[in-house]
Amino acid sequence: MSRQRVSAIIIQDKKILLVHEKDIDHRSTPGGGIDDDETHEDTLRRELAEGLDITIETMKPYLSYTGTNAFYQIPQIDHSYIVTYSGNPSTGSGVRNIARFTKEELTSINITKDQKK
Repeated sequence: MSRQRVSAIIIQDKKILLVHEKDIDHRSTPGGGIDDDETHEDTLRRELAEGLDITIETMKPYLSYTGTNAFYQIPQIDHSYIVTYSGNPSTGSGVRNIARFTKEELTSINITKDQKK
């Protein structure tokens, strides 16, 4: 069994937006698991509205990859989209805090436990 997840790549001023989740101590691109009856777009719209209080304006497929979910420890297929949005991101359901990082800063933070090896 594998989990399906969609996530948003949100870049502004050459910085990527990452969320620090409440349930697990890591940062990730915002998004979440796909419910049985949802499309990728439906899921991402729901997750960004709930987690960041923003509305998607555009979403473009970027990358899909397989890995291990850091929280559930099960195989996961992640589908990433480049997203533009309206609204002012704020912490919502499941989000501890929001931060933006440059490419150089990403090397010094804990994105997931799997990547700390």
